Amino acid sequence: MKILLCLLLFFGIILTLQEAYATEIIANPLKNPFGPNDWIQIQVEIDGYVGGIFNWNATKPDQSTISGELSGFKYGKKTHTIIRDAFDNQFGAWIIQYHYNDIVKTVTAEVELLTVQVTTDKENYFPGDIGTATLTTNYFDPISAKAHSYKIEIHNENGELASQTDYTILKAYQASTTFQFTIDELIKYNPPGTYTAVVQYFNVITKHPFTIGYSSIDIAIFLGTHKSSYNPGEIVQLKVTVSEILGSNAILKITDPSGKIITRTFPISTTSTDVILDDVDTMLPGSYQYTLEYGGETKISAFIVIDDKTESAESGIELSLTLDKKQYRPGEAISATFQTNKITEGQIFYWFEDPLGAQSIKTQFSNLASGTFSISYVLSPEISQGPWKMHIDYGGAKTFAIFFVAGEPIESSIQSSLQYDGPKLLLAIDGSQTNFQKIQDIGFDTEKNLYVVDSSNSKIHKFNSNGNLLLSWGAFGSGAGQLNNPSGIFINSDTIHVIDKGNSRIVTFDKNGNFQKSWGNSGIESQSLKNPEDLTIDSLGISYVSDSGWNKILKFDQEGKYVGDVKSLLTSAAKFSATNSIVSYDDNLFILVSKDNRILHFLTNGAFIKSFGTTGEENGKLLSPTSLAIDSSGNLYVADSGNHRIQVFDSNGKFLKKWGTFGAGYAQFIQLSGIEIDSIGNVWTSDSSVNKIQKFVPFNMIKLTIPDWIKNNANWWADDQISDDDFASGIQFMIKQSIIVIPELGETDEITEQKIPDWIKNNARWWSEEKISDEDFANGIEYMVKNGIIQV
Repeated sequence: MKILLCLLLFFGIILTLQEAYATEIIANPLKNPFGPNDWIQIQVEIDGYVGGIFNWNATKPDQSTISGELSGFKYGKKTHTIIRDAFDNQFGAWIIQYHYNDIVKTVTAEVELLTVQVTTDKENYFPGDIGTATLTTNYFDPISAKAHSYKIEIHNENGELASQTDYTILKAYQASTTFQFTIDELIKYNPPGTYTAVVQYFNVITKHPFTIGYSSIDIAIFLGTHKSSYNPGEIVQLKVTVSEILGSNAILKITDPSGKIITRTFPISTTSTDVILDDVDTMLPGSYQYTLEYGGETKISAFIVIDDKTESAESGIELSLTLDKKQYRPGEAISATFQTNKITEGQIFYWFEDPLGAQSIKTQFSNLASGTFSISYVLSPEISQGPWKMHIDYGGAKTFAIFFVAGEPIESSIQSSLQYDGPKLLLAIDGSQTNFQKIQDIGFDTEKNLYVVDSSNSKIHKFNSNGNLLLSWGAFGSGAGQLNNPSGIFINSDTIHVIDKGNSRIVTFDKNGNFQKSWGNSGIESQSLKNPEDLTIDSLGISYVSDSGWNKILKFDQEGKYVGDVKSLLTSAAKFSATNSIVSYDDNLFILVSKDNRILHFLTNGAFIKSFGTTGEENGKLLSPTSLAIDSSGNLYVADSGNHRIQVFDSNGKFLKKWGTFGAGYAQFIQLSGIEIDSIGNVWTSDSSVNKIQKFVPFNMIKLTIPDWIKNNANWWADDQISDDDFASGIQFMIKQSIIVIPELGETDEITEQKIPDWIKNNARWWSEEKISDEDFANGIEYMVKNGIIQV
């Protein structure tokens, strides 16, 4: 009995020790998280395991449960495997409990969510397009034979499989897989409308809608923000310009630096639309990419949000750039207006971007004198048609304007040398040798070297007569030899006088660009320069400076001392409120008053002789003329800029000749800024809009050419073989074609009854027999018209 009691006591102690020792279950997932298609494996260990029943149960993410028993522990350890795959859709937390005797252990195993995304390269497709869908997942097997497959279908608006289509199977052996579908095949049996790409991967189904339009439209899109960079939290304004209005919505996607995507749909009702992105959080510094889809086209761009710890690159500068039109024809001139709220030391650059995104060379301007200035630019007749951008950069702040180029080249811009009837063009100089910014004026020395005033660049460029660059000098400023918005130039002997308008003075250099002196400020305001425009020097060495700030011409001696003036008179013909270009010939002064479209003739002693020129487009009339030149015969050459031509007058104001049309081609002009005659009579012009210089043969080489049939008519008329009416018809032709020019001539078909003098018929016979010149015959015709013998 004692032995039995001892055994019971012994086994009781043993069991008590076992229960006291086996008090812990250790359970740890082998991975965290498990992949979407992984089995769940838990490493289970029982400290002090002595056998017996070991139970487990698991609560799935959908709250359903499974349970079972574990056995086969070796040394108290076992790997517990729950067999599953991605088809169960049980992604998330699995709560697993283990029970051994009275001990319970709970462990959580995470199963990664199976993600499947589908996107299309466009939101809107049209006939002829090939769509591309991109399938992306976080689970794939790089071994194609083991990889699971996507099932792809195209559904119609009713959620049904599109007619005459079938599903497509693609292996998921990489993170992203593409699938292409042909729009023409799809709409062969299905109408245009909304469709959905439906993708099944395991049991996960993802959908992505897209639309198919009725027809493909050649549409161009320009996209940009009103600034290139923003401060954190600042609201972004987007500019959208399209070439066609389709009556449909545009889809905009913005991706912030963290990868978050914001999608917005908005209507396009005009070619230019401003979109305020007030729903886009811009607190995160970095690059924001935005994509616009419209009419089957996609445009991508970006803007920057700067770190608020750094200073804004734009330093508070606000810019605006406006164009005079939204659409231009090839060869047409653009007029742009730039405005800023802040004047800085920064340079101004502008450039263009073509429809393919290629950008032109940047053109530079010097510092602004005010917050507004204009830019003129002529489009090439061969320019690519489509949407263009004009960019501007001022002190790091940037903006742009959008315009379209469409249509046939304007007629004047495609003029060739074969169509031209003016003096022969000998030479053209553009910016290929030097980067002209704005050619304001030109001049010549006695060696036929050309000097060019590059106003916006504050430089003088020297060329030889063949157009080869020899020398450049000058810099912006107000110091010795520096320039600020120079407006003109005059070369006298070995000295170069530059009209330094921005500094209200004349700066004199030698022919090598070495500074000699500045003058024009006498210390008395009324005797000092204010806004000098041009300069001429007479045979006695007296300088006459036209100044748009005064209603007079200021005179200075060879030392630069003020010696008098030429005042405006009260009569309407002699009055000028501002003067522009000025030239001298012997004791004569010719003053161009651009505002009044008039030329005033004074003597150097201040005596008024006469004025000529009125506003208009006809021969002898002017429109915003900018410059004068005079040749050795006293003929005046006028840069008639508003009419895009050169006009020639004799010293009495009689119209002699004109040439030039609007454009950037052969012998064409946009904004004439200067004209000069060299020592052998060649006519040189400058154009500030296209920064181009052209050289023409001397005026006395321009020949009057009258058609042969007019000579035949003259001979027959002299022999009374044709009537006065028939002869007058020939005269009308010559006048209308500007072969013979008679200023201030009205137009009528009436022929007077007055008898034509016999000497006129004699002239006609002699001319037909080439006994007198074309010019002599033309003078006789002019006599008849002016005296009312023939009215045309």
